[in-house]
Amino acid sequence: MNAKEKYSDPPKRRHKPRRLYIPTSTPCNMFTQEITPETPLVQMTAGQLADYLDTRAAAAAQAAPAAAGSAATPGAAPRRFVYGIKGIMQLFGVSNVTAQRYKRGVIREAVSQHGRIIVVDADRALQLFNERRGE
Repeated sequence: MNAKEKYSDPPKRRHKPRRLYIPTSTPCNMFTQEITPETPLVQMTAGQLADYLDTRAAAAAQAAPAAAGSAATPGAAPRRFVYGIKGIMQLFGVSNVTAQRYKRGVIREAVSQHGRIIVVDADRALQLFNERRGE
């Protein structure tokens, strides 16, 4: 076998390439199909999915104020939380040792600790601290 024969023609294919089978007996056009909560995501186009998510978000936004208005008082400020000894240090502007002392004593009612996680209700901690100082 010389070089010309070796590189001249690619080998012949033995099999025909496979073709994708698309059934034509069922009228399932995914572009005109009605989108319901049971529609699989695979059958939606990106536009249909975006439209569906927009309508669901709008419906949730309309339902949320009605539910939130009955549960919370209007005009109530959200609660502030600080996390860990560093959060107490920043809240009061004190050192690490002083923050640990505050956590165990003065602001104990505002501190919630589970294992190594420390969560402090900042507004309640400041209130307790001011009561302790007599202000």
